Amino acid sequence: MKVIRAESDYRAAMGTIDRLLDRNPEAGTADAEELEVLTVLVEEYERRTTDIGLPDPISAIEFRMEQQGLRQKDLVPYLGSRSKVSEVLSGKRTLTLNMIRALHSGLGIPAEVLLQGRYPDGDPHRIRRTGPEDYEMSVSLPVDSDGLLGRECPDVTCSPGYFKIKPGTGFTETQPTAHCPYCRREADPSEFHTREQVRYAVDTAKDEVLKGVDRMVRDGLALGSSGRKKLEGGLISMELQYKPGRRPPIRWPIEEELRRDMHCDHCGLDHAVFGLATWCPDCGRDLFLQHVGAEFEVVRKILGEVPARLERLGPRVAAKDTEKALEDLVSIFEAVLKIITRRHLLVGGTSVGEAEDILHKTVKNSYQNIAAAETTFRELTGRELFGSIDDTDKTFLDSVFAKRHPITHNLGVVDRRYLERARSGELEGRGVRVMPEEVEDAATKAFAVLRDAYDGGLFS
Repeated sequence: MKVIRAESDYRAAMGTIDRLLDRNPEAGTADAEELEVLTVLVEEYERRTTDIGLPDPISAIEFRMEQQGLRQKDLVPYLGSRSKVSEVLSGKRTLTLNMIRALHSGLGIPAEVLLQGRYPDGDPHRIRRTGPEDYEMSVSLPVDSDGLLGRECPDVTCSPGYFKIKPGTGFTETQPTAHCPYCRREADPSEFHTREQVRYAVDTAKDEVLKGVDRMVRDGLALGSSGRKKLEGGLISMELQYKPGRRPPIRWPIEEELRRDMHCDHCGLDHAVFGLATWCPDCGRDLFLQHVGAEFEVVRKILGEVPARLERLGPRVAAKDTEKALEDLVSIFEAVLKIITRRHLLVGGTSVGEAEDILHKTVKNSYQNIAAAETTFRELTGRELFGSIDDTDKTFLDSVFAKRHPITHNLGVVDRRYLERARSGELEGRGVRVMPEEVEDAATKAFAVLRDAYDGGLFS
């Protein structure tokens, strides 16, 4: 035996395989060993030279029937009965080993074609035989009610690591790499399966194996769909009954809910993330400011509903909505500045642990206050934070941000600390007054400050 390099070698090997199959060699014999080695050589040659798969067993049988002018009743000697012929040709019955031997020797249908039927191809998993004892199957992963598919960063240290994409958007052709939106880990798209999806695929494969074993037992014992068979001979009559155990249920993958839906303007991918992610999972482009802009847009939508809420539910509910919008605005400003600061520190060589310590011990909550934010940002980055707005706008931002303290900590009632910080003319003990228009104006100015900080060359 030698490596198959040419078509003539291939034809010679196939002829030898057919002759060996006719002998039906027992395992462990020289013929059986030769058959196994030749099969491997043939499969390797076919893999190298062609991408055309084998025809399915039913198509091969029907083709031979047409060639030889056979009708269904002519297959009874090979398959056993007219009912079995009908069941095999309709795909309801899998070929048994005895049927395969009979069809191979009687009609000359290649054994490797008929053996595919031991594990049927087709819906829903496109199972196909790839070797003597190997099969390949495709498991379709379910999407959520919004059509989004869960993904998980292959780097186990990445947090949060979990995101979703919408199949059919973004790169719809072959995609060589995908990206984590949080850490920008680049890898083959197949490496972003979630642990739940892997578990679901394994459960599905196990279920198909159990169904395959069930079919083999039924076919091997010729039990048919009833699972019963009578054995009669002389004075003795027996009934064989087969009841397979209940297969374990396949649990669908458990997906997490994400509240931030995004659309990449570069490649068109619709996706969802936790928090403020940075990169597009498909094209890998920087979407951080797009994420930040989306957060500010939520604040504007809340403010846009205030007049209707005032009319329907009264002034206190409308005031609460405005106060909530202000709290969200300050929280966004603080979170974004911390992300920018952390990334600047990491790019500059600071370790992850040291960066977290700086945010926890040095930054603390200073980014909630305009004056403190200016000082802290300058000390940690060497850059001015408010270079994109003038002093009047900065003073305005400071006055609006200062109103968050009594809202968050004192039910909106003016206290001495607020009066000292804001130098306001409001009276102690009265409710702090926040207008939707000033919160919206503050949101516009705050976004301009953050955009300038992010685009200011801190990461180069």
